[in-house]
Amino acid sequence: MNKAFVKEDDDREPRCPQPEGCGGPGVAVPPDTVAAQAPETAVAALSDDVLYCLDPACEVGYFDPWGATIPATALASLSWPKDPNAPLCPCFGMTREDVIEDAERKDPSRLRELIAKSEGPDASCTTRTPDGRCCVTEARRLYLRHLQPDPEE
Repeated sequence: MNKAFVKEDDDREPRCPQPEGCGGPGVAVPPDTVAAQAPETAVAALSDDVLYCLDPACEVGYFDPWGATIPATALASLSWPKDPNAPLCPCFGMTREDVIEDAERKDPSRLRELIAKSEGPDASCTTRTPDGRCCVTEARRLYLRHLQPDPEE
């Protein structure tokens, strides 16, 4: 068959460079996040398209499509999942354990409080988290995953 009619692989998204990285996908990071989290000299080596490796076991923090990397240990703050002991929410200190405990007790009050705070002026997700994203999506996912079914139902 003529190559003109063969679909090429669409998997062209940048991957965490190996061998120092895991080879997994990354999430795009805004420039202000990178500036707040990484040393200026290290940022200078990256292109404008920076990604954060979410793999907890990977030693790479930031990488770009050309293979330049910044180790996770060079970032100003590690957050969950890279550091399992770090808060899930660096802005307000909520931990993974807090969310799981609340889910097991069927008490969404702290999660609701976190959601309300995340929409306020004290939330600084863009600069306090290495991936620049708000923790609410992950906190909700974690809560629902650990929500215990009612034994009476």
